[in-house]
Amino acid sequence: MMKVFLIGLCALLLFSAKPSAAVEIPWVSSAEMQAKLLSATDSVPSDGIISAAIQTRLAPGWHSYWRSPGESGLPPRFTLLEGAENIESATLFFPPPKRFNELGLTTFGYDGDVSYPLDITVKDPAKPATIRARLDTMACKDICIPISLPLELKLEAGESKTSPQARLVDFARAKLPQKDHPHVKIENVVVTKDAVVISAFSKNGFDHADLFIEIGEFTLQEKPDFSNAANSANTAIVKMPIPPFLLEEFAPKDDGSLPFSGETITVTLTNGRDAVENAIVIP
Repeated sequence: MMKVFLIGLCALLLFSAKPSAAVEIPWVSSAEMQAKLLSATDSVPSDGIISAAIQTRLAPGWHSYWRSPGESGLPPRFTLLEGAENIESATLFFPPPKRFNELGLTTFGYDGDVSYPLDITVKDPAKPATIRARLDTMACKDICIPISLPLELKLEAGESKTSPQARLVDFARAKLPQKDHPHVKIENVVVTKDAVVISAFSKNGFDHADLFIEIGEFTLQEKPDFSNAANSANTAIVKMPIPPFLLEEFAPKDDGSLPFSGETITVTLTNGRDAVENAIVIP
């Protein structure tokens, strides 16, 4: 009986000594926002590109901003700091935004929980990497407050395996607008002398749809009207007027070209959880 008890005790100690399957990454917090840096792998991948994400959580009633914040606010910035080791570069990606009204101003951004995917390129995949960076953004409620949160993550070298946070990183990437989407499509983009005209498709209609048009560093503010259907509840023609100050800044040349010639126009169409994004260069 004693032998059986000892065997059982040894087995219990053996299993309890195993490391936890999930390594908890602590939040970095201000009163308005929490953030933490996640990696989809537990060590540096052999291709040298770390699939990561910044997971953020805003306090109730607060919102932050998209890459094009609109008439107010500042876009989020991810900056590598001194002390980062074996890091070449980092690229931040933005999920589709929501539309906000701030004291009569139109802005674009996020509330609640939002995650920003990151591609982090290392200098040498055979060496460990330390990501030491800072997330700078702005949060607004009754007032607007600049926020700066330090972020850090260390990855060892060696055979790369899926981390416990991989599901969260993959979920963040899945929410990014796609170039091609089965449920929503940007079928055509036409720039006239005073408007951008979009032909759009949505499998589920346009009751929850929104449209964001970026011209260079500017975003058209007017809320789109999807009521002009093209013979179907699933297709619509949307005309977004270009404000006079933009027309003046990007006036056509004397050669008869359209406004914004040579500029990139990025169109993002959202409908609930579906989002598609296309970019065109005006000839």
